[in-house]
Amino acid sequence: MRTVMITAIVFFVTVWAYTQTVTFNKTYEDGELNLATSVVITSNGYITLGYGWAEGTLGSWEPMKIIVTDNEGIAQSKKIYGKLGWGNYNGYNGSAQPTNDGNFVFSGWVADAFGIFDFWLVKFDESGDTLWTKTIDLGGEELFYNTQILDNGDIVCIGSTTRASHVMEQLYIACYDPNGNFKWEMLHGNNGYDAGYYIEKTLDNGFIIGGATESRGWDGWLVKTDSLANILWQRSFGTSGYDSPLGVVVNPEGGYFIWGNYDSLVPGAPVVGLTYLYKLDSLGVVIWEQYYPAKYNSKSINRARIYDGYLYFCGITDDNAENEFRGWFVKMTFSGDVVWERQYSNIESQNKSSWFEDFKQTQDDGFILTGPASSPADPNSPFANRQDFWLVKVDINGCLYPTTACVTGITETPTLQAKLYPNPSTGALTIELPNGKGGSIALYNLLGQGVYSAPIAGGQTTLALNLPPGLYLYRIGSGGKAVNGKLLVE
Repeated sequence: MRTVMITAIVFFVTVWAYTQTVTFNKTYEDGELNLATSVVITSNGYITLGYGWAEGTLGSWEPMKIIVTDNEGIAQSKKIYGKLGWGNYNGYNGSAQPTNDGNFVFSGWVADAFGIFDFWLVKFDESGDTLWTKTIDLGGEELFYNTQILDNGDIVCIGSTTRASHVMEQLYIACYDPNGNFKWEMLHGNNGYDAGYYIEKTLDNGFIIGGATESRGWDGWLVKTDSLANILWQRSFGTSGYDSPLGVVVNPEGGYFIWGNYDSLVPGAPVVGLTYLYKLDSLGVVIWEQYYPAKYNSKSINRARIYDGYLYFCGITDDNAENEFRGWFVKMTFSGDVVWERQYSNIESQNKSSWFEDFKQTQDDGFILTGPASSPADPNSPFANRQDFWLVKVDINGCLYPTTACVTGITETPTLQAKLYPNPSTGALTIELPNGKGGSIALYNLLGQGVYSAPIAGGQTTLALNLPPGLYLYRIGSGGKAVNGKLLVE
């Protein structure tokens, strides 16, 4: 009796934990071409923000867009901001950051019809309403790419400006108080293009900056500064080709992780054109390096963050049997060992193209990720290929379907339209696959252990189960798609 009671308690707790996990995979359509670049977490849900096209009285323009959702990803409101007729951009991936007073801020740029760029700094609340907006013209071309909030509430922005040279961009760092008032600035650069795309606070109260430099071709650029942005040391990482800007995140154990894309072959790399990930010591010396070649056309890390003693990064990959561009999400130890690696698709993705630009850890230890996803063309839209904001909520193991996919290591795939009945079942189970293709079914207990699997034909298949009564997790797959759920056997 005691054994039965303990088993029942474990069963109940497991089921409760399973059912409490909220996951979703949603797009937000408006018939236009959009790019979500940042996500923030509110007390009631999430905000994904980016930019895209819109139709106005003066014709098409590019506003900044905000989608406010609840905890289940259901859209509550949509806001559009910016100067009519201008391009309005909220910076690079992950530019939006929470402020110390419970609101949010992002830095970016605005562009007029003549291609003149000015810095743009915006503070907004949980409803997506702006609290204040600053447009900053220094007399050149100014672009902010990313933002960092200091312990005292000050806002530090990183980007580039042509103010000094009036010809080529220089790396530009500026600090503003919590109300957006200017405090200090710093310029760095050589004789070519120099810009900062990422900035993080370091353990010594300075900054580490990831960007791009034209000092020897186009290379990734890593710059370490003090608390007032004076350079302490700098390193470049690149080849003879056109290499991407370098991203950086601080290792809490000391040193840094950096990432980017090489255009040409580097010693030890397997192919020409690939994503790299390096672990560096506190002086920027490489400790280990890893390379990720694209299977066909594209593989890239767009953002990395540290949570709970692990490195997480998101981006885009085409390393799958369907040759699709998918959202890519990886958990890794500081030694470079992969704990898990996931791929995700938007269910309605047209041309099978979707990827992640930013992510954050949620209060339930899961993750919220955002980016763009192509969708079926809207006949009322001027765009041949529509692209929507994409928001994905996964559990602690990076799974849309808790337990089943995580334990089995199955890649997240588009939803399959299949039917399974009766549920609850006393032993006989019927499955319908409307696409006419065959597939398979797998059943797992709540520990994630496989207990049953069988091929299934297209159309209708009836199976005879011989399983003990209890709750099981099922996964039905066919034609590169899948559906997951729970099955009660009586």
